[in-house]
Amino acid sequence: PLKMAETVQPNILFILDDSGSMEYVAMPDDEDGTLGDNPTDRSVAVNTIFYDPKTAYRGWRKADDTYMADRPATDAFSDKSLASGSTNLTTSDQVFYVLNGGATDLSNNSSYKRYVLRKNSGGAYECTWSGWNWDCKSISNFPWRLKTDGTGPTVAEEWGNYANWYSYHRTRMKVAKAGAAEAFGGLNKTDYRVGFTTIWGPTSTSGSQNAEFLIPVDSSNGIFTGTNRTKWFETLFAAEGEGYTPLIPALTRAGEYYKDSSTTGPYGGTLTADNKQMQCRQNFSILTTDGYWNNGSTSLGNVDNTVGEDVKNAPPKTGTTNTYPEPKAPYKDEWSNTLADVAMHYWKWAVRTELAHLLPV
Repeated sequence: PLKMAETVQPNILFILDDSGSMEYVAMPDDEDGTLGDNPTDRSVAVNTIFYDPKTAYRGWRKADDTYMADRPATDAFSDKSLASGSTNLTTSDQVFYVLNGGATDLSNNSSYKRYVLRKNSGGAYECTWSGWNWDCKSISNFPWRLKTDGTGPTVAEEWGNYANWYSYHRTRMKVAKAGAAEAFGGLNKTDYRVGFTTIWGPTSTSGSQNAEFLIPVDSSNGIFTGTNRTKWFETLFAAEGEGYTPLIPALTRAGEYYKDSSTTGPYGGTLTADNKQMQCRQNFSILTTDGYWNNGSTSLGNVDNTVGEDVKNAPPKTGTTNTYPEPKAPYKDEWSNTLADVAMHYWKWAVRTELAHLLPV
């Protein structure tokens, strides 16, 4: 009978953008302070990370697959990066705009309804643009997230949902953490080896010096379970934003990390029967960012417009295979020394030249 080979878990290095713009409260516009009372700032149709009342918000997914607790509007998290700090949202009106069905002119007030959660338990308003001002009426329920009886959330329930958004999803950084925690929380825990770093890294002199948690190969073979998983989530949630956006140095650092052949490097942990590091282990880097790189550089050239290298095949195959035999779309371009060139460099050149080529390209 056929015998199935044991799975070799791939390495995944997640790289979080910890630049200062990750603490901005708008996307794609750059707003790092107070938002104006207008649809451009306070409608998810334009500001894509603003409060969307059709979404039921909750806290970040944790290592144990539970979620951080709901926050009351009187004690929402105030920090722009962390699940910490405290602010009472009910001491001022909270305003948001909802695009009318079928509306296409995002710059016109008449395309929206304006909703107000009124301060100090003052109820709520739904407002319609008259042509020169907002005509408002009091409401006790909202027309979304309908329950089985057909009613929408009460004013108190809408305050709670708004507080969860504010606490866990209000900034680019918080959205990135929520998304990363949800995505990695859904992985089959025993199928991957996962590490964490940031674009600035822990030794930066210009950024936040956030901690990193490289693939813990000396702990349970680096598998994404137990304390390895717990530490990864803790390190993700502790990151804060500061400084510029050095994406090129960050991705370069990831590529150089995968060259490490030491016992504590990404190929460490369980070895082959003849006590060698596994040459069939796949490596992945996932870089998340809110925009363009604006710090750091490379001199690699136009890598995605040049042919790759011939790598030696492992038995039973013989000869060599070229990793990138013909530059072509969608990778080929006329630009040199870009972030894409860095990604292509570490993809098409063998990071461990002494290991035979076993992986598909």
